[in-house]
Amino acid sequence: MPDEAFDDLDRQTQRAVAGLIRLALSAETRRSSLKRDEIAKKCSRPSAMSIDSMITAANLKLTEVFGYQIVELPPKESYKLDSLPAKRGTRAYVVVDVHDKPDNTNHLKAYERFENTHLIGILHTILAVVLASGGIISDTHLYSHLKKLGLNQSQCLPNEDKLTLESFINSLSRQSYLEKKKSSIGNHDMEFSWGARALVEIGENNIAQFMIHIINISRRDSSNDATQEINDKMLEDLQRGIGHSWNS
Repeated sequence: MPDEAFDDLDRQTQRAVAGLIRLALSAETRRSSLKRDEIAKKCSRPSAMSIDSMITAANLKLTEVFGYQIVELPPKESYKLDSLPAKRGTRAYVVVDVHDKPDNTNHLKAYERFENTHLIGILHTILAVVLASGGIISDTHLYSHLKKLGLNQSQCLPNEDKLTLESFINSLSRQSYLEKKKSSIGNHDMEFSWGARALVEIGENNIAQFMIHIINISRRDSSNDATQEINDKMLEDLQRGIGHSWNS
């Protein structure tokens, strides 16, 4: 929404939209979802303005200023779907980056104000392990794979004084980056899959490309046709393992 268009709105509508933007960004700094009931309660909007219209107006402004949008979370177990449902109906929202070509350097610097950026790499690694395991993995196997990478369940994470890997994974579950439920795999207690927030904020294809990038770093020459063919085959195998094309 250009500034001129925003300025043309009446004062009450401006306050409602601005209040929603502040509320959404505040929830984002806490990595928590924003409930529709909370929007209705805390953002005083004109009686003729629906919450959906207010979200649309806020998104135009958020996109222009920050490159962000408020997105409704898909329902649980959406990692099993070929595509995320257009009408999600969960009544819970998060703020996601929608830059077409984000400046990763500037974006990272801005992000550092709110987040320990080394944890982002660990999050992406966990999502990659789950993805490579067919989209679902037992807690035992997840911790076993991460131990091979030097991340032990009960030990503090690198650059962290108190945060253990187990505590971090539990926090990812609370924040909807991971889904955690009683396991149907063998005799294991729990199993993990991708959470709704990981699907809309990060995306399966992005994590697959992250994995390819890490593998290519170890190769002497990652630019030849043979390497590209191997990469394409790996992407096909990953999609076959999760049972669908990338849904995000």
